[in-house]
Amino acid sequence: MLMQTDGFSKTVMSRDILESVLKNEFEVYFQPQVDEKMELVGLEALARWRRAGTEWAPPSRFIPIAEESGSIIALGNWIFSKACHSMRSFQTDFFTNDISLSVNFSTRQLESSRLPGFIGGLLAKADLPPWRLTVEITESRVVENFEAIVACLHELRSMGIRVALDDFGVGHSSLSRLAELPVDIIKIDARFTRNLPRPSACLMFDGIVKIARDFKLNIVVEGVETWEQRNFLLQYAPLSLQGYLLGKPMGLETLKEFLTKDEMTVHPESNYNY
Repeated sequence: MLMQTDGFSKTVMSRDILESVLKNEFEVYFQPQVDEKMELVGLEALARWRRAGTEWAPPSRFIPIAEESGSIIALGNWIFSKACHSMRSFQTDFFTNDISLSVNFSTRQLESSRLPGFIGGLLAKADLPPWRLTVEITESRVVENFEAIVACLHELRSMGIRVALDDFGVGHSSLSRLAELPVDIIKIDARFTRNLPRPSACLMFDGIVKIARDFKLNIVVEGVETWEQRNFLLQYAPLSLQGYLLGKPMGLETLKEFLTKDEMTVHPESNYNY
């Protein structure tokens, strides 16, 4: 049962989420991912919601409620559909077919045997080859209905879709599950990037990278916010970087303006506002 918390009703917010999906009131923002040369290699799709046309509701509040209530399925499907449509517009304007799209999928979505067909249909409609999509899953939630989720991920990978394990290192089953999960990429959580290049943080980060390389996985580092962090991370190339230094999440038109200004190479500018 959804209860009253922090001065608002979860039941009401759950209802509002579904209504906003039907009314097309959510927005999809995109955050750049770059390689060590600062060239754009990917975009992560992120949900944004101006609740009831007023204040922005933080994802940290509405996503858990959507998960708990089950409305995450409708919301997640809408985000993916909108992101695919936006990527079609993006590649039309920039004539690029090599930028990947990362989309978060909930465990509730991944439990459905119909998800691979749904994803394949939308990719075909948007003229996006499967290898351009990365399905992101949150490591701490994979323990729920593990076998069904693994079966779905195997099917997605057989289609050519890549799988990324998000927030790697902060859950309780990272190492025990890593060998069992069909993943191609790990995303190192911002909590491991925050204190780089302090010696203690470097030691832990180095251990995570070694694990990823031993499993032959690609790496995306989240939370890159300073040039000092970015320069330190270059020694681990090849890898992808994501964070406010390289670009905040932004709407599609702002993203196009940002990339046109920078000629498809991300050059952080402290005075550029989003």
